[in-house]
Amino acid sequence: MAYSDARSSWQPDSFAEMGAAVPFTTPELAGARARGTPSAAELTVPSPAGTRGIYILDPRELGRYCTATLHDRRLCVIMGMLPAITPATMRLAAREVAASGLAGREAAAAAHRAAEATSRAELGMQLELLRMLVRQNGCAAGAEEGADRAAKVALAALATRTGRSAAAIANGVEVLARLAAPFGTPGNSLARHPALLGRLVALRDAMQVPLTRDNPRGARAQALIAAVAADSAVLAQKALAATWRLLDNVPALVSACAHDPSNVAAVMGRLDWLLDGWTGVLDVWRTARPGRICATLTEMGQALPFIPVEAGKWFNISTQESSRQSLRAEILGSQEWRGAALAQELVARNETLRALAA
Repeated sequence: MAYSDARSSWQPDSFAEMGAAVPFTTPELAGARARGTPSAAELTVPSPAGTRGIYILDPRELGRYCTATLHDRRLCVIMGMLPAITPATMRLAAREVAASGLAGREAAAAAHRAAEATSRAELGMQLELLRMLVRQNGCAAGAEEGADRAAKVALAALATRTGRSAAAIANGVEVLARLAAPFGTPGNSLARHPALLGRLVALRDAMQVPLTRDNPRGARAQALIAAVAADSAVLAQKALAATWRLLDNVPALVSACAHDPSNVAAVMGRLDWLLDGWTGVLDVWRTARPGRICATLTEMGQALPFIPVEAGKWFNISTQESSRQSLRAEILGSQEWRGAALAQELVARNETLRALAA
């Protein structure tokens, strides 16, 4: 059974409590998140009555909450098969469902392209890690054959130094490549996470210009978006810089991933959590139609991610989430954007967003 948690002021302590964003296409599920373990998962959705708090439900009972699309029902099934619920696993699950065609042909094609791009990025990162491993071991890499030999020597030396097998070290490189591929190499602005962060910074800057002087509710939504985007951008920039600094010692990272990658994954996963949920918000802004700015800002405000307490603790920064609760509550109480178009039109728009976000 679903029930409402109507706490008037809520800031999650951790990202695990907040959950990972779920890119549903059903309008009633806007801003939904999944948390818990796959076998005991639950969805949180902004209160459908427009009141403060969140609505919590079992994903297996989605049909009792709303008339969900086939895409969303299938996504809930895949969710129950995930090894863990994180932004990365939810992204892969959503891509799998989109690839099946349940969000339309464009989303399916985009999902296939995204899967191919991810594979290329991971392979490219693996090759770059080998080059960095060679450089950080003091080996010179010249011609391609020489570089290949240098990489083998560096891997063998690391295996000897750490007492691990050559196979374990090679596997550590592959694991690290999967973790680091979304970041790219230091200074790379085209990799997934830096590119998304760049879009977030651009949104933050765009929100500095008044867009709705004649609509107080829209103005308050814009103020909230600007504030949350500003805090999120600062935290994300610090997380990105910290991750890139880790690559100053690739041998240590490879060794750690060869033994137990969980610690490295946790640190590198911080940026993924900080950016989680922003793709949907940014794509709503990207597809905004002229004349509907207030409705767009309200929709964006309703889907804004919270900033958990632990995010500030990571970098010793105080966030202002609690002071924004009244703004959040007021925006959640507005249903203007839902009434701006028929439900089917919103579903079609959301399927377009799936194509953009694959």
